[in-house]
Amino acid sequence: MSFNVAQYIKLARPQQWLKNLFILLPLFFSGQLDNLSLLGQSLVVAIGFSLIASSIYILNDCMDYKSDQEHPHKRNRPIASGKITLKSAAKYMATLTTLGLIILMITAPKTILITILYISENIFYTLKGKHIPIVDITCIAIGFCLRVWIGAIACQLQLTPWIVLLTFFLALFLGIHKRIGDTRISLKSKIKITLYTLPFLKMISGIISSVIIVIYISYTISEDTIIKMGSSTLYISSLFVVMGLMRVNYLSIQSKSSNLDPTHLLIKDAVMKWIVIGWVLSYAAVLYI
Repeated sequence: MSFNVAQYIKLARPQQWLKNLFILLPLFFSGQLDNLSLLGQSLVVAIGFSLIASSIYILNDCMDYKSDQEHPHKRNRPIASGKITLKSAAKYMATLTTLGLIILMITAPKTILITILYISENIFYTLKGKHIPIVDITCIAIGFCLRVWIGAIACQLQLTPWIVLLTFFLALFLGIHKRIGDTRISLKSKIKITLYTLPFLKMISGIISSVIIVIYISYTISEDTIIKMGSSTLYISSLFVVMGLMRVNYLSIQSKSSNLDPTHLLIKDAVMKWIVIGWVLSYAAVLYI
């Protein structure tokens, strides 16, 4: 089988690296995103972590290639389609993991322990966790929290409960909507690729949406936040949080889309892009100006 660079790039799923920008959140929320030294270090850590995250995706594809062959979308993945062999994928996975760990060891050695925890958690998810309802989306949410934790350790910053809670529930919310897309595909293709029903997912989506809004607004009007920001106007950014949650709900429920991967939504949906930009600008205006 000839070496196909495009297929190996596709196997690593670089579009999913956007998720690893969560590593920069501690720096952003601390008001030090303009510290070029810390920003550079965070970006290098994000690159190293992204290589490791890609190796986890490869492991998942190796374990699921048979079921992927029956999936209407996943059948085109490099391993499921037979364009990359399991042996070649295993070597590629080991290479990416090694490179990622070397980068982290050189740049931020204190992040290694949490990175190993991330790898272990995702191995559990791939082998067992994703087959257990609720545990599967909880594993996804914990993975995002570990990203934020790595970012804090890399820059020697202290995480606040607000950031951890918001990260966890936002990731849980996005995981729920990813499952809504999977469930919709399952109903259309008659292939059992999900553990949930649409009514249940819609119900918990509404619950988690409410939790996120309450936590975020409470954060923006808390005394500690007002003192830290030197302003009581951060609550204005809540508008974009509510709009973002409603937009995701619209895309997954009202428009009946089946591709609800968070990265896909951010890349492809123009409205979502502007909502995210609006939130970043409104938050940064208070924090940095």
